[in-house]
Amino acid sequence: MKKAANHPQWALAQKKPGTELRCIRGRYYLYECSSFYDKELKKTRKKTGRYLGMITEDKGLVPPRRKQVEIENEAVSSSVEKGRISVPEPKVGQVREYGLSAFISGHCTDMIENLKQAVPRMWNRVLAMAYCRLRNQSPLKYIQEDFADSYLSQTLGTEGLSPRTLTDFMKNLGKSREEILAFMRKYAGAGGNVLFDGTDILSSSAKMDFPRMSKTKLGGFAEAVNVMMAFSTSRMLPVYYRLLRGNVKDITSFLTSVDEFGDTSMTIIGDKGFFSKSNIAELDKRKLKYIIALRRSTSGINYSRFNNHSSEGHFFYAERLIKYCTQTIDGHSVYLYHDAKHAAEEETDYLRRVDNGIHEKYTMETYALKVPQFGTLAVMVSDGVSAKDAFDNYKSRCEVEQEIDVLKTDLDALTSYMQDNDRLEGWMFVNFIALHIFYMVRKQIVENNLTSKMSTREAIRILCRQRIVRLDNEWKKAEASAKDKAILEALGVSIT
Repeated sequence: MKKAANHPQWALAQKKPGTELRCIRGRYYLYECSSFYDKELKKTRKKTGRYLGMITEDKGLVPPRRKQVEIENEAVSSSVEKGRISVPEPKVGQVREYGLSAFISGHCTDMIENLKQAVPRMWNRVLAMAYCRLRNQSPLKYIQEDFADSYLSQTLGTEGLSPRTLTDFMKNLGKSREEILAFMRKYAGAGGNVLFDGTDILSSSAKMDFPRMSKTKLGGFAEAVNVMMAFSTSRMLPVYYRLLRGNVKDITSFLTSVDEFGDTSMTIIGDKGFFSKSNIAELDKRKLKYIIALRRSTSGINYSRFNNHSSEGHFFYAERLIKYCTQTIDGHSVYLYHDAKHAAEEETDYLRRVDNGIHEKYTMETYALKVPQFGTLAVMVSDGVSAKDAFDNYKSRCEVEQEIDVLKTDLDALTSYMQDNDRLEGWMFVNFIALHIFYMVRKQIVENNLTSKMSTREAIRILCRQRIVRLDNEWKKAEASAKDKAILEALGVSIT
């Protein structure tokens, strides 16, 4: 190291009190520096602190790469908060994706406004990433490139979307759980059914606290993160998610999730994995409405009520005859349903397993005990719900199951590669917003009676096919086939 007297003036100009200037192989570096008294040596010693950056003659002090990323993210966030989003200057001949961009701009205005209110410094990048996840299932390293191909980039800008800046951005986003909750609570208070269900996301990261070895929904054991999710049937939208450690199961996390979402107007729909006497007692204490399925092994259920084809009443669901009777268990109303067609299917499957002899638990002795339970479903309900309504509402659980399927397949979120809890939270929120847009597209399909003609994924593919071209200093929509044009118009995207 050279003596300070030999350092050039442009390097010495960056040296401030409490810092140390070092020349290493002809390059100048600045460090924090302090002194302390060493009691053993009985003298003052120097203590070198953190690295502050490299000094060059033309640029002055260049902060470390991580600090540069923090500065860039702060500059972008500050500009967004002040409404100063920098958009790329379009060039003649440029072609951009238009259909999905136009759908988001035209049909997701409420969601965008809620995002702006909840995360005013981050909303544009969250939306940009959600767009890329929905369109291409893009990982972080391709976000900038994929989003630059969208017409939406002309509104949201492309700053701060490099892989390096997004890695830091995701951590800051994940630390904003209160703001994320503020967004989700915008969708509380509408009443109606809110369907709760849990799933798991595989993760091999040893740096996070969330992944735990547990039995997954696919069977077998793996390092996984559990996710509690909720879907509102009145809004036809996903409204809530919460990340949990892999070894924390649905039954223990259910009440905390209900409380965190904070909607007292909803009717909670839950599968048998959420039922326990303590959970029911707490729901009653909170005066919340609920329809919760019971395990067939739950004590107090009288399956003999359907002997000799007797019942209190019946109705038809999906052209299947459903018989029912009412029971009381621990002072709560329980509807017990019987589906004869489903009972025959269960009985056939059970006897096949008995005959195969592969499964030790399936014997004629156990068959005799199980026969009365075949084709049955028991649900515990709060007051004021009819048998048919309770059954119909419970069967709407397929919506939240489909939501989970969309998350894992359409958004390719079965496995997470995030390396800490905060980034995983941010990654999950981005995918949650992508889910939101997915269901907005689906809602448009349902309202325009297009469900028999296409899936939501097919509709998104058609939207993404529509392009826009920069000509004569203005954007002009590219031509579309008659079939695509009709579908785009039905989805609310005009290309005329």
